[in-house]
Amino acid sequence: MNAHPKAMELWSAVRNTFAPLCLEVDGIRSRYALNLKWNAAGTTIQSVPPPTISLAIGTDRVAAALSHELLHFELALLGYPRLIQNSVGNENEQYMINAVLNVIDHAIMLPRFLELGFSQAEFLADDVCENEVMKLCIIAFSNVAEFATPKAYHTKLRGFLNLRHLGNDAWFASFEGNQWHEIDEQ
Repeated sequence: MNAHPKAMELWSAVRNTFAPLCLEVDGIRSRYALNLKWNAAGTTIQSVPPPTISLAIGTDRVAAALSHELLHFELALLGYPRLIQNSVGNENEQYMINAVLNVIDHAIMLPRFLELGFSQAEFLADDVCENEVMKLCIIAFSNVAEFATPKAYHTKLRGFLNLRHLGNDAWFASFEGNQWHEIDEQ
């Protein structure tokens, strides 16, 4: 990361905002976890367990992978919507919504990743389309200008999900003023 000073600044910003931020080693793949949930009373949105970045080590792209995962957190810092995990009762639907969010995030994150000094080849270890919904998502979200702001992102995301009858009961949150707020669906 020392060769990428902008990535170090990103690490500091994310770590300071989302403390405690857990960093763990994973032998298979890198990923981030920001599991937003309503508390038992349904009055507060919090990350349970704490936000985590799991890094696959033993590759030549550890710094790139860490930066990639940090960029997911940066989108949250910028107010882009995140799924409130326990607002969706069906685990398969929750998985699909998170997968759609990941695809959309990647479209927005790539220019910033390049700005951090990495190459496009370092952005993803592999780009696998798991199913037809993901293929449709990649096509639907190919024009980043259509969803470059948090509000446009949420509007386009909600439209995509509604067309596929996904996430009708899902709630999303945005990060503002150092806390999570439910996004008003109106």
